[in-house]
Amino acid sequence: MRAIELAKFYSSRYRETFREDMDEMKMHKLLYLAQRESLIRYGMPLFDEGIYAFKHGPVIKEIRSAFQSGDLPCASAETLMPYDRQEMIDDNFKTYAAKESWSLSRLTHCEESWKQARRDPASGGGDRLMPVDSIRRDADRIRERRRRLTAMKGF
Repeated sequence: MRAIELAKFYSSRYRETFREDMDEMKMHKLLYLAQRESLIRYGMPLFDEGIYAFKHGPVIKEIRSAFQSGDLPCASAETLMPYDRQEMIDDNFKTYAAKESWSLSRLTHCEESWKQARRDPASGGGDRLMPVDSIRRDADRIRERRRRLTAMKGF
């Protein structure tokens, strides 16, 4: 799957749900969080495009270009992927789409993968690629936290 396909789906779903267009910042955060969730649930990335650590959080350059050119047409859910991934994508949308963009930005600023890329001296504090393995470590921490919370419910 390509990130632009997921962005088109989220754009369409957002317009249908909230009767307005999604802003660019929120789109990048939803895509990042979907990528992380795919690593949590399936151990593999949802899409291959790189995610970069921009000042206000993770950014996918192809999506940034699509927003700047106004070329983000809608897509239907059926064109995306098998059901198991569709459920994860829907869960991600339901969890994060209604939240404010700046709130999602603050959330992604807590991710070690973003912080590490931003503080790397070689990047000059600039827009540096966030390696999938780094995002995977964030996913592993969240998976473990969820496992512990689930175990605690049994007490």
